[in-house]
Amino acid sequence: MNDKLKAKLATLSPKQRELLEKQLKRNKAANEGSSTIPRVPRNQDAYELSPTQARMWWSDQLEPGNAAFIIPVGLRFRGKLQVHLLEQSLNTVIARHEALRTTFHLNEEGQPVQRLAPALHLPVPLVDLSDLPQGERQAEEQRLAVEVCSQPFQLDQLPLIRTKLLRLSADEHLWAVAVHHSVFDGWSTGVFVQEVATIYETLKQGGAVNLPPVQADVIDYDAWQRAYLTPERVDKQVSYWQEKLKRPLPVLELPIDTVRPAIRTFSGRHFNLFFSDGLPERIQEMSRREEVTLFVTMMAAYQTLLYRYTALEDILVGFPISGRNAPETHGSIGAFINSLTLRSQLSADMSFRDLLKQVRERTMEAFEHQDVPFERVIDAVQPERVPGHPPIFQTMFNLNKTVVPIRLSDLEMEYELIDHQAVKFDVSLSVRTSDTVIWCTFEYNSDLFEEETIRLFAEQYGNILRAVAENPDLALAEIDTISAAEIDIVAALGLFDALE
Repeated sequence: MNDKLKAKLATLSPKQRELLEKQLKRNKAANEGSSTIPRVPRNQDAYELSPTQARMWWSDQLEPGNAAFIIPVGLRFRGKLQVHLLEQSLNTVIARHEALRTTFHLNEEGQPVQRLAPALHLPVPLVDLSDLPQGERQAEEQRLAVEVCSQPFQLDQLPLIRTKLLRLSADEHLWAVAVHHSVFDGWSTGVFVQEVATIYETLKQGGAVNLPPVQADVIDYDAWQRAYLTPERVDKQVSYWQEKLKRPLPVLELPIDTVRPAIRTFSGRHFNLFFSDGLPERIQEMSRREEVTLFVTMMAAYQTLLYRYTALEDILVGFPISGRNAPETHGSIGAFINSLTLRSQLSADMSFRDLLKQVRERTMEAFEHQDVPFERVIDAVQPERVPGHPPIFQTMFNLNKTVVPIRLSDLEMEYELIDHQAVKFDVSLSVRTSDTVIWCTFEYNSDLFEEETIRLFAEQYGNILRAVAENPDLALAEIDTISAAEIDIVAALGLFDALE
């Protein structure tokens, strides 16, 4: 165990240690009787879809080419990039991971199946923008990156990954990569980027690529999970979700700027905001005092924001989990992801501290019942379908790992957010944190909200964090969502008088 990990473990509160121990026990139980996931023989023309893949496939049938199911990956290179080595690195990754060579079809019985291509070579088209004036170059860079990541895929045709490299100068490039969610997830992004970087550096140094073999792909994990999820285990977990998600389920109706279309739309934009000025340190310190994880604190603050906007006292928020409890999947690319639901009861006189306790306990429970696919939960709960809304929850929260630039011998790779202008929910929030900065990305349906509305929504999230960092005993109704500086502006303009 390295010193950094030891130091982190030493700072865990008793409740955090309890959560960690439960997760370790659950992982151990999941692997009882089998220390490895066996490989399924690749001797068939087609293979069954995993529950996650099936959900993606059916979604594509209902909304063909929906860009909301495209995962954009942006990488900015600074330094002397050798394009031919980047292309060679990309194709080495494709050769290693069969998910990137997968397509989806209907078999003779009319059932969706996946097929694996034995090989696929993908070129890296290069567009040189370096001669354009700076303003035009930036606009064209954004336009082309969005174009790459918003064009629809045909799930029965290779490839389900596309890229384009934009040269901005001799020493700066933006690589836009788009992959369909049926073969890729958030964890896959990290695997993909790290392998591209490792292979590129190895090739540049004239070495032979010698990465460890992929231990388990989606086909292997799905077969193993079906065997692990015995009827008894499934019934136990499904019963938990049926109890937690008893009808009637509330529908989150945030105040919107337009009339909601009768048919659900997926047009979207991103709004980014970051908080510093000591707020991350205060939030982390408060979380330690309250013996909760950072995820619990940020989720509770988001639920508080939703409560203040809607006055709903029963709030459902979805959150993704990697679905990779088996260590054999950690180095794999594919759609392993699953979704869980956090249902919380809030009230005006409830303190934020009490909400933290509730969110902590229910998050721990949700993790203990994470194996059953979300699709099975929907089938068991049978939620009432509301036109224009997804079932069970209408917003998602995600706390992502902090990403840092990857430094190679004469090249730096840094993640770049590409707004591919498509969303699955009215509003969702992704948070990344470091010791000194909290980055928030609010994805919102641009057919429902103006950017100014979301800007205010995002700033009020920051105001809630500031308030509870100082005093978690505040009742939810007492938390100032308008900052002191904003109150001074309102007073100076005489707007309070206008309300009397």
